[in-house]
Amino acid sequence: SATGALASLALLFALARQALFTRDALHGEEATTRVLLTGVMIAAFCSALLSVILTLAPEAQLRTMVFWLLGDLGGATDLRHALIALAVLALGLVLAGRQARALNLMLRGDVQATTQGVDVERERRALVLIAALATGTAVMLAGAVGFVGFVAPHLLRLTIGNDQRYLLPAAALAGGALVLAADTVARTAFAPLQLPVGVVTALVGVPVFLWLLARRARW
Repeated sequence: SATGALASLALLFALARQALFTRDALHGEEATTRVLLTGVMIAAFCSALLSVILTLAPEAQLRTMVFWLLGDLGGATDLRHALIALAVLALGLVLAGRQARALNLMLRGDVQATTQGVDVERERRALVLIAALATGTAVMLAGAVGFVGFVAPHLLRLTIGNDQRYLLPAAALAGGALVLAADTVARTAFAPLQLPVGVVTALVGVPVFLWLLARRARW
């Protein structure tokens, strides 16, 4: 999964490099749209590949594969996996923490960040690479547990603000707590049956997403 994340990232860079790293503030909305559409197309292509793999997989492995696609912490008791997760988490926090000041400036706009001495293109490339490595490793270990990276940071912004020096580590802790709570619900809500963790996080994430959209529209 980590290799796949890097491959998808490389493809995104190749197809939307100008949009990702443009410094032209007048074309910001157009660039964002191009990046989103490119990402949607890459995701659709990867989804098609996964469908092929599922179709060709032995029936005995289908349930495990489906649970992994929807998010599954069945391998959470594996010490090797736990050590990998901790190592990637520590490395990601250290690397992202070094970018916190630049990210704070970039949130005010590329033009202002550039005037403050930030190399926007280099910083954005580094941040996207860190996010891709962290996400790819998380998917490799726990499957596609969606909405965690959306719900935790956005809710924290409402309470502790948008300073990345504090938001990044807080979001990591809150995201882990959210996955743990979702896994507890998934294992107990319909026991002895177990739901995929990703289903629970989606059931929470979609209403939160819609609430945040409505809240932003009122602004």
